[in-house]
Parts: sequence; structure tokens; C-alpha cells
Amino acid sequence: MCNHLGIGGGAPESVGDAGAALSLCAVRRFDLIILDLQIPPRGGLAVCRALRGGSMNRRTPVLLVTDPSGTRDALTALEQCADDYLVRPLAMREFIARTRALMRRSRIGVDQLGDLTSPPALVRDRLVIDPARRRVNVEGRDVKLTVHEFQLLYTLAARAGVVFDREALLSEVWGENTFVTLRSVDALVKRVRRQLDAADPPTEFVVTVRGVGYKFEDAQSAS
Repeated sequence: MCNHLGIGGGAPESVGDAGAALSLCAVRRFDLIILDLQIPPRGGLAVCRALRGGSMNRRTPVLLVTDPSGTRDALTALEQCADDYLVRPLAMREFIARTRALMRRSRIGVDQLGDLTSPPALVRDRLVIDPARRRVNVEGRDVKLTVHEFQLLYTLAARAGVVFDREALLSEVWGENTFVTLRSVDALVKRVRRQLDAADPPTEFVVTVRGVGYKFEDAQSAS
């Protein structure tokens, strides 16, 4: 994999165990993290959770690679922390395409959200979304979201009450030219809901519209 990434113009760095991966990610910021689900001794899922918990790379896209036997764990990781996964044996053309898509959307997301200085912050009941500073706050508590999580939440909240099907959200969050599948939309929604779950009393900000897709609760007040 490193050889193919290098040929494609990247500058990959490889480590062989979970501890080394976390140590490196604690001091260096990366455009993309590729994790083997079977990385010793803790496994890729544990490493991914640790990265999202406060690492310098907590918002960096994560691509998991697994054997066919690890597909269930990969789906769990997709719901909790990862952005996409691939099953071995890898088709290198697809591998390169997915890595490029994840990095491209991450960079576009940071650039676009950083430039959104004119729109005011969105206020939805007890939730504040500030696109200029890329901050989300629930009842005074800052919520740390990845680039994709923030884009999903902002897309829905900016048009509260509008129902988005999964294809539309896939396009809004990941872009038109991506290999990410529709299951990634459902997993991303679960992650956003989990991050916002501390509201008291609980509020389901992102609502499922059965048979269609998702919307931001239109009963919330806006300013």
C-alpha cells in the first residue's frame, strides 16, 4: 500500500503496532490515516476510538482495511469512528481512488467551512452551530466533530425541516466523485446523534424520515 501511495505522489509513513501508531498521531497531523483492523495488540477499532477521543488527528479521515472475517467489526467502526473501509484482497485502483476521495473531501471541507464568515451561527433550540469557527455547542458544552460530521450536521440544520435522501447527503458531504457507499450516510448520522446525545432533556436533532432519509427537526427555533 505504501508503495502505491508513494507512486501516487503521497508521502506515507508506516508503523507496525497500535502503540506506535498512537504515538505518531499524537505529534504529527496527517491528511489520511489507514488502519489495519487487525493491527496488534489492540486492533484498529481501539486505535480509531482513541484517535477520535482527543488526538491531534481526531478529525482526520480514517480508512480501515480488514480481512473478510472482520467485516462486522469494520461496520461497527464505521458507525463509531471510521470514514470508510476496504476488504482484502485490495484492488489497488479502488484503494487509491478511495484514499484520494477521502483526502479531497477533508481538504475541501476545511477550506469551505473556514471561509463561511458571512452567515451567522445557526441556533437550533439548545444547539449552536458556528460555521466560521467550525464549532458546535450543546447547552454550553463544546462538541468535537470530524469534518464529515460537521458538514452533515450543518447541511441539515441550515435547512431545518427539509428532508434529504441518502444520495443527496452523500453528494453534500462527500462530493459527487466518491466511492463511499450509502451505508456511510447512516453510520455518519449515528455518530452525529451520539455526539449530540448529552442534551438534557434529550432532543433528537436529526430525525429519520422512514423510507426517505433524514432531516433536522423543524420544530426547533432558529435565529
